[in-house]
Amino acid sequence: MAKVAWTSIFRPLAWAVITIVVIGITFGWSEVANAATLLVNNQSGCSDATGSPYCTINAAVADAGPGDTVSVAAGFYSGRVLVNHSGTSAGARITITTSQNAVVTSTTQGFDVAGAAWVTINGFTVDQTGFEGIRCTLCSHVSLSNNLVKRSTGIGIYINNSMDTALAANQVEDSLLVGISVAGSQRITVNGGYVRRSGLPLSGKMKNGIKFSTSSDSLVDGTEVSYNSDIGVYVIDASTGIRIKRVSAHHNA
Repeated sequence: MAKVAWTSIFRPLAWAVITIVVIGITFGWSEVANAATLLVNNQSGCSDATGSPYCTINAAVADAGPGDTVSVAAGFYSGRVLVNHSGTSAGARITITTSQNAVVTSTTQGFDVAGAAWVTINGFTVDQTGFEGIRCTLCSHVSLSNNLVKRSTGIGIYINNSMDTALAANQVEDSLLVGISVAGSQRITVNGGYVRRSGLPLSGKMKNGIKFSTSSDSLVDGTEVSYNSDIGVYVIDASTGIRIKRVSAHHNA
């Protein structure tokens, strides 16, 4: 009976495991291991050049990479926050968050997520924007959570040509146009929170609380939709697979 040289079997396997670990560290795992927290505080002593801390959310976001967190202190921050680069996975997102009262105001959008993926925006007040409070165009795997969006001159939250995006516990009120609008998108989830007082009497126009157009495979679950000047949740333009459950809709036109 022939003898088996076990070392000739296990040695290649050991080298294969080592190779996989090295590749993982080089190309993926190191992104999370090197994750940083970028602080934003627009009080005296801030500097966008040194980031100790940053004065503007935009500068910190521009420097953020996969796995990084942009943490914003209380204060008023003027100007559109542009997010046009991505995280790489659920474990290596770019997270923009505040645990304090950080207020974003702008003559255009408050947050403008453009062509980005694996991004989280959490906890902000977005107030009196010239257009959309939060706009997400050509996005995927974006999370918008616990934001208060109010008094937008345009749509409160606009999801356009995007996919796999989750809105959770957001509060949208007093938008001159639609509260939350989802257009040309798929697998969008609106969970919890509320949409109130879209359209009249502010804009003089009849506007929906939540509107889906040419979209598919999406869900509204547990959201209060009330006091809007038109239909609370409106599904049009060949949208398919839009599920609406446990919604409290009242005092809509």
